[in-house]
Amino acid sequence: MAEHDGTVEGFADFWQLDERSRAYLASLSPTAQQAVIADFAPREGTHNISGKLLAFAKTVADQHQGDNADGLADFIQKWSLDHDVAGWLRGLPRSVVDVILHEFDPKEDTQNIVGKLKVFARSVQSRCAANEPSPGSTRRQLEEFCNTWGAQESLDFLRRLPAEVQMRVIKEFAPRGDTQNINGKLRSFAMSVNDAASRAGSQQLLAEFEAHWGLNEASHQ
Repeated sequence: MAEHDGTVEGFADFWQLDERSRAYLASLSPTAQQAVIADFAPREGTHNISGKLLAFAKTVADQHQGDNADGLADFIQKWSLDHDVAGWLRGLPRSVVDVILHEFDPKEDTQNIVGKLKVFARSVQSRCAANEPSPGSTRRQLEEFCNTWGAQESLDFLRRLPAEVQMRVIKEFAPRGDTQNINGKLRSFAMSVNDAASRAGSQQLLAEFEAHWGLNEASHQ
């Protein structure tokens, strides 16, 4: 049987998940996502794979309540966001997401919610930029992080990632106690965080372009 590539998108395509399941999976923290990807194993002959995955993912999310206590899944459901936007949100810095969840409050007659959300996110990122750690501080934290997990082999790999991704990996990496290949697990986790951050950046640029030229969703139809 063929295998997926270990990414959220590859996993979703492999199991042919529906939009609802994709959006919920994208709303989870990278730690919870990796747990779902690693452990989801439906029986042969299962007909409703998406429903099975959704139930399993919710169980995993309950086990990672510390990762999901931010209310991101509720936010995504409230604004009827699709899995691409959910993944973009998850890829934003933690400090930015916190502000978005608490302060995003568009007018009732707003038609392009996604565009409004992305422009708002950009303004929040600008406000939070001054609080980013210095490069020297990040390097020290990476070294301490790799020493703590016995993952010195992954230090150079982590150093090549954006600082924002490095900090998220340091804060959110939480493998099981019986993990054998810690370097492999760490790199897989870091790649998932980096992929999410890359999607967030690309969608942010598109939002800024649309806002600058006064475009909206109707323009794409």
